[in-house]
Amino acid sequence: MQHISPYYYRRQRQKKEFLLPFLIIICIGIIIILITQLVFSFLDDNKQDLSTKISVYSIGDSIQILPGQQTDWIKGYNGSILVAGDTLRTGAATKAVLQFNDGNLLRINENTQLVINQLTHSKKNGIHTLIELSYGEMWMNKKSFDGDYVLKINNGRVYSVGTIFAIDNKANEILRVLQGNVQFDVTEQQGDNIVVLESYVVGIGQQLTLNEDALESIKERKVVDLIAALSNEWETSSWHNWNVQEDQNPTDFASPTAEVKITDTTNNAVVENLNATENQPKTEEEETPQEIIKEKPVVFVTKPSTTPFTLNAEKYVLQGAIKGYAKSVVVDSVNGKGVKDVYTLSKFTAGSSTWNYTVFKDYNNLTEGLNKYTVYAKDENGQISEKVTVEINVPVGTFKVEEEKPSQEVIDSMSALLLSVVSFNGESNLNNRYETTEERVEIIGSATLNISKVYVNGFQLTQYSSGSGQWKYFAKTEFDNLHLGENYFSVYGVDNAGNKTSTVNFVIVKK
Repeated sequence: MQHISPYYYRRQRQKKEFLLPFLIIICIGIIIILITQLVFSFLDDNKQDLSTKISVYSIGDSIQILPGQQTDWIKGYNGSILVAGDTLRTGAATKAVLQFNDGNLLRINENTQLVINQLTHSKKNGIHTLIELSYGEMWMNKKSFDGDYVLKINNGRVYSVGTIFAIDNKANEILRVLQGNVQFDVTEQQGDNIVVLESYVVGIGQQLTLNEDALESIKERKVVDLIAALSNEWETSSWHNWNVQEDQNPTDFASPTAEVKITDTTNNAVVENLNATENQPKTEEEETPQEIIKEKPVVFVTKPSTTPFTLNAEKYVLQGAIKGYAKSVVVDSVNGKGVKDVYTLSKFTAGSSTWNYTVFKDYNNLTEGLNKYTVYAKDENGQISEKVTVEINVPVGTFKVEEEKPSQEVIDSMSALLLSVVSFNGESNLNNRYETTEERVEIIGSATLNISKVYVNGFQLTQYSSGSGQWKYFAKTEFDNLHLGENYFSVYGVDNAGNKTSTVNFVIVKK
């Protein structure tokens, strides 16, 4: 038996005691790492779970939910959760707000039903959802540019990024855009596939209306213009006003104090906070009428819906919308021959939300070739909005008609129709060109006695008296028909039989 000295034994025991604390520390570290990974894994799973759920808040007491794969409807409450496959519907006098995890909001009106067909989430792309509006009205405020939101109706799909828009699915399918641009695909189910028949881009201030007749025309591969300006009736509706108010000052429906009530729904209904101090006396400041701030105008073109636009006709009406307050709308035109004109829309009413402008071969603001029209609005202070340009291309040969040999009576009548420019601001006309620094130019011309009407740039001179032998026209900066640089004018006369004189062109150069 080997003898171990006491000294060696003590050294061996000290070595074991020295390693034990390190082993304990290593074990604790491994345990901490495992717990941390477990916690983060739980949080990620929980976050993913929340991202694929939609919170529902009811304004009214008639809201029902049909969970996916079930046949019985259940009553919905504030804070109810929707997941993929669920169906939500509202009854009379009840609205609902759907809040997504990324902050986007969807509101539905009374008597509306929608289905959450798809709802997924990924860290890279955010939320992907496909929502079907079975019937009724909805309003989407897509604040976030992330995520893929697709809205489906009977014969269309709507795609948007960072926009505000509304959809109706009633007698007609209507898309209305209040911010940004929204794509609308007209679709048809062909077997197991969905086929896109036509795509439209709807801009701010525009609405797209799809009815049965338009759908049939699209199926027949006809060109159909579905886009127009937002209707005044819809813009003054209680549904529109409530949503605009909520977009500007959103109610925190998740708050336990956010009790709401609905005022008279027949007269611009709004949602009010029950905690509002309605009966408190108004202060002097509250009783003083506040000055109404008129929003700076923004001009939109709704027709044609694309530019450049090819026109195979002699006449066309440009249409558009106005956001904000406009006192007047002006169109700067350059026809295919380079003749310029500036025209303030005479039939536009200050404060109106729509405008239109007719281009016509006989007005000389539409010719074969490329015609350009720049539209802008002016407010009460004379400040102009951003300009919008529309190009209309008329193919060569569009205006050609079969020439008929005039009768001798017409020839004799035409030979007697004469019109000319006599003077500019009292100075004799030498070469149909006049240069000036004045803000006002008076143009005087002569006309044979058988001329009954005189037109300048396609517009009749209402002050001209038939048979007077003289016509007069004013170019003024305040009329928007006299600008710095060259200003082009064309004048012609017509007799009672409709015979037209030769056109006289003249130029005024404003320095």
